[in-house]
Amino acid sequence: MNRNFPNKKNRICNLLADFIVLKIGKEFSSRIQVTDCINFYVLNGKTNSSTILDMNQIIEEFNEKFKDFLDDEKVSRTIDLIEYSKDLDLPRNLSYTFFDTENNMYSNKHDYTNQMEGFVVSSEFPFGFSPDMGRNMFYNLKHIAYNVTKIGYIKWINLNLNLDKDGDDIISVICSHSNKLNDVLKSAILDVFDLESMVKYDFSNDEIFNETLAYKKDQGLLKITNPDFIIF
Repeated sequence: MNRNFPNKKNRICNLLADFIVLKIGKEFSSRIQVTDCINFYVLNGKTNSSTILDMNQIIEEFNEKFKDFLDDEKVSRTIDLIEYSKDLDLPRNLSYTFFDTENNMYSNKHDYTNQMEGFVVSSEFPFGFSPDMGRNMFYNLKHIAYNVTKIGYIKWINLNLNLDKDGDDIISVICSHSNKLNDVLKSAILDVFDLESMVKYDFSNDEIFNETLAYKKDQGLLKITNPDFIIF
């Protein structure tokens, strides 16, 4: 449950995965993973777009755009395994644990063990996922979590959204405070948020890149809480 801050290698993978997804186009369904294998990067995933990217050009653009962040760790050798024109099943279920922090997907801890030489790292959800591949669901749950933790004494909350279920069963809640509070929070969430017609977040490319570049803070839009969300 202790999701630590990403190290720089993680962040490069996350940033490149998002860069590729945005080059494909947010209107397409895409799921891309980038893995740093020390001597080369593996670009893996699927998209329903039929336009094959010139990955050499993409990597050159990436290195130039983010040269200040990359410094001496620019991406060079890559293996492109991305599959195009693939039908992807849209996710219907998402479970995620959020924290009472400035960016609630992280617990504000550094994992220095990931800095060890020779450690292979990959991009991780939601980075490299198009909006319809679970990323927009993630943003909605992220926003709900900020509303919950504004109460002040809840340190973390796990939200499980299942769009294949009906009524109150569409979401389950587990929080850090007490089991008794779980049902209260669930009822309040269902009263205030329409989980069957979720908000469609359309962040700009720069805002999406900032999820990695300025990872300790969050998009302001997600952190604006709903005054109707009240727990007695």
